[in-house]
Amino acid sequence: MTTPEIERRRSKRFPMELPVTIESQDGAEQKCATRDISAGGVFFVCDFEIVQDSLIQLVMILPPEITGGEKQKGCCHGRVVRVVKDSTDGKRGVAVKLVRLAFP
Repeated sequence: MTTPEIERRRSKRFPMELPVTIESQDGAEQKCATRDISAGGVFFVCDFEIVQDSLIQLVMILPPEITGGEKQKGCCHGRVVRVVKDSTDGKRGVAVKLVRLAFP
């Protein structure tokens, strides 16, 4: 008998593939795409190395479903909380807990 998994998310996830630019602490920029986003975090898929617990900045255009109005550029700062590497294609799934969101 398996134990049911407990849902730990505090906010609703929106499955959305949005282009995103990731900037690491050393200033390096990489482009990739989100898999889903929520008020508390972002999950994206990339093909570059990223380290758990690192601080990153994400820049993306948020759709009206998220902003409640018009599309807006969002600049998010967060900490990488999980990195999952897919052994078949080498891509990584990256979960980021957001600590700050700004609309420049």
